[in-house]
Amino acid sequence: MVFKPLFLKLAIRNIRKFWGITVINVLGLIIGLTCTTLIFIFVYDEYSFDRFHENKNKIYRLGWNIKTPSETTYLAPTPGPLGPALINDFPQIEKMVRFTPARLNITFRNNSFGNLKSFSTDPDVFEIFSFDLIMGSQSQVLSNPSSIVLSEEVAQRIFGNENPIGKRLELADLTNELTVTGVFKNLPRNSHIQFDALTSMDVHYELSGWDDGTDWYTSIYYTYLQLADPSFADELEQQLPFLINRYIDNEVSVTGIEYSGSLVPLSQLYLNSDRRYEVGPTSDKRLLFFFSVAGLFVLLIACLNYITLSTARSIKRYKEIGIHKTLGADKSQLFGQFIGESVGIIFLSLLAVYVLTVLLLPLTNSFSGKTIAPSFLWSAEFLLAFISGGLLIGILSGLYPAFVLSNFQPANILKASQPKGISGSLVRKILTGFQLFISLFLIISSLVIYQQTNFLLYGETGFTKSDMMVVAISEDVLGSQVESFEQELLNHPDVVKATVSDRYPGEQTNRTQATIRLDNGEELISNMGTYFVGYNFFDTYGIELIAGTPFSPDLRSDSLFNIIINRSSLRLLQIESDRPDLALERIITVFGTDGFVQGVTEDFHFRPFTEQIEPIALILLPEAFSFISLKLNAQFNAETIDGLEKIWNKFAPGHDFNYFFLEDKLSQNYTSQSKLRQVIFAFSFLAILISCLGLLGLTSFTAKQKSSEIAVRKVLGARYFEIIQLIWKELLLLILLASVFAIPVSWIFLTEWLGNFAYKVEPGVAPYVFGVLVILILSVLVTSYHSLKAAMVNPTDYLRSE
Repeated sequence: MVFKPLFLKLAIRNIRKFWGITVINVLGLIIGLTCTTLIFIFVYDEYSFDRFHENKNKIYRLGWNIKTPSETTYLAPTPGPLGPALINDFPQIEKMVRFTPARLNITFRNNSFGNLKSFSTDPDVFEIFSFDLIMGSQSQVLSNPSSIVLSEEVAQRIFGNENPIGKRLELADLTNELTVTGVFKNLPRNSHIQFDALTSMDVHYELSGWDDGTDWYTSIYYTYLQLADPSFADELEQQLPFLINRYIDNEVSVTGIEYSGSLVPLSQLYLNSDRRYEVGPTSDKRLLFFFSVAGLFVLLIACLNYITLSTARSIKRYKEIGIHKTLGADKSQLFGQFIGESVGIIFLSLLAVYVLTVLLLPLTNSFSGKTIAPSFLWSAEFLLAFISGGLLIGILSGLYPAFVLSNFQPANILKASQPKGISGSLVRKILTGFQLFISLFLIISSLVIYQQTNFLLYGETGFTKSDMMVVAISEDVLGSQVESFEQELLNHPDVVKATVSDRYPGEQTNRTQATIRLDNGEELISNMGTYFVGYNFFDTYGIELIAGTPFSPDLRSDSLFNIIINRSSLRLLQIESDRPDLALERIITVFGTDGFVQGVTEDFHFRPFTEQIEPIALILLPEAFSFISLKLNAQFNAETIDGLEKIWNKFAPGHDFNYFFLEDKLSQNYTSQSKLRQVIFAFSFLAILISCLGLLGLTSFTAKQKSSEIAVRKVLGARYFEIIQLIWKELLLLILLASVFAIPVSWIFLTEWLGNFAYKVEPGVAPYVFGVLVILILSVLVTSYHSLKAAMVNPTDYLRSE
């Protein structure tokens, strides 16, 4: 017991005596722990998606697979009749619900409410999913064909404090008004599907004008199943091809197309989906893994710094240890002392880490696009993980120094100026080398990821996206005034070009079955993406025509679709890509109507760079408009937007002016890659900072350890550069070894990561060379102060005490 107060006093004295190294230790730990804590919060939130549903373990989503002779396409939406067919044939399926997007422009008391994220769905939606229904009955809320259910926020916006139940909303092109039958609580942010309003499926059937939910060849429904027993999922997936064969003419030998389905558990949708046309933003489990590893790397560097500097500090404490042992302190007491010091430093660091986490959480939310509430930091689960994790790190980080220091023999300690083996130089070299390896890996990775992300955001898409404004329009708002509205917009001095279309580049295409008539008279059935476009679509978007002529009123056919295909479609027509002229006048049947190929465009990226360019048919049908795209003058400003809104209000008074800029919209396709770029830059900076702190402290101790040797060398005539070289030699060797391991490891990682993109950059050797140079220059700069100080010292100051 007598040693406990003494150990505490000595611990405080040692902290004061070695305050410089203690500050470096604590600062490195604080940075590493704060970084790891914020990463833990982010990762925890990502894994929490869709886990609030009571039946989460029973809910699966169907996926739709289309296999052609040339490729297999994996879609998130399925044909409309697939879900009803499954629940009809398999009693093991308890419930089924489908979602299909609905564009609603609602009017209430002459006030328009557009831009609502809406779906048409089946009646069991609130019985399958745990979305809180504030008003209305779960089983009856969508049973009426004209019913609509609103979110709490939208209901408040439309009706204020009035009771919304029973209120009627107008929607053009709909025979009956919509009746509000329920209000649901605003959806949790960790739901993979987000919406403001839900209507019955009958609303979609009437608004679409062509889809009645029975077409097996059009995939626009997100279909979810609730199984009685989750173990039935594998058996059901195996039965899907047989069921599909009963409903679809699925003879591969005749059509060349094979359809199949797959099931994905609800809890895995957000992190594991690689399907096209997802219902909402998704994350990437591989990206999350990298975030976690990068965060642990930063923490590991901080812990390695602690271990390295603690063992280095032991050089100055060996006599203290010898005296303790001579006075009767046993190994366990000394071991406990050093572990206690380590845990004490960690505990003090944790207080600072917690404060920093609270302060940095808003920045982290802005950085990651999340809205994690500060109250999470007060939750029992977070505090338990935070404190226990911090103490565990403190104990593990202190184990090696405590083990080394407590094992010294007092006789060897007291009779030598420094006992053999106390320096632990080999261990420190290994730990320092590993830090340099991690830092170099992160620097190289950040450079290549920056190159690829820049390519994604600013690469050549094959169409104009800068200064392109897209305005949402609809027939129920503009009616027959669309042409007049377009002409009025063109009269604005900042509008250069304009065109209407049912979609914009970057939005998912409407994939449908197409019958292609080959040159030999045979017919080939395949799937193609389709756009309905206006006359000026190609000119407005700057899409290059490589064969044929652009659309014009003079060439429009009365009985056939006018179609322009892209270069990738030539393979479906069995035409070489360098002979697009052979595709002209070919017949392609889509939506049950024959069309002739009027032209061929160069391939353009109507989907993200992560996906291969697919065959697409752009069909002249200006009457099927949902958007009008405006190419603006590069000098446009806020006044331009105000002027365009005035024109809108002239043609659609009382309706919201909903617009976006295409470049901003397309950048949302690469949110996860942009996050990765920002995160790895931050981690690289932190890793380098912590490593530099460690090198600074380690160089200080190395210079002191070699002080006598340096003094002797100076007496014998050694020059400044030779003294500096003595300290730098080991560092340069460690950088070389770190490079030997970091370069191939980062190359393997980056090759795997770049493999996720259909179109990617070729990094070359520059990032690897630059990374090594950055580490080399920073390491030399950081260690220069103590190296120069050691080289300039007066040798008599050291030799006098020897």
